[in-house]
Amino acid sequence: MPAVHLGMLTSNTAARAFYDRLGFHEIDMPNAEPVTYLGLEVGPNAGLGASAVG
Repeated sequence: MPAVHLGMLTSNTAARAFYDRLGFHEIDMPNAEPVTYLGLEVGPNAGLGASAVG
């Protein structure tokens, strides 16, 4: 299943809110502080809809 992932500073709450609106979910990574890893499924069957775009 195609996906994208990213790492961001956990303290960057504005970025986290942005990625949450796009549909990213947290990827559990032990001992990752101060970084949070997020992932998003992509591709024709990923379930991205209008809410992810607008």
